[in-house]
Amino acid sequence: MKAISTSAEQQPGFQIAPMIDVVFVIMLFFMVMAGAMKTERELSMKLPRSSDSTSTLPEEVLITIDNDGAVAIN
Repeated sequence: MKAISTSAEQQPGFQIAPMIDVVFVIMLFFMVMAGAMKTERELSMKLPRSSDSTSTLPEEVLITIDNDGAVAIN
């Protein structure tokens, strides 16, 4: 006949193998991303710039709908 186990025997201990797996996956992710960042920096891309530095905002459009369903713009 088996002895009845106590609650102290039922608690799992600290598992190191899953923690090592997680650390290796995180390390692999950062190594791959570091290589991608280096490649991105090596691209000599020049973004277009506007000829004038002042930008104008578009005119505000006001749309109103009356109770009878009539639509008015500005």
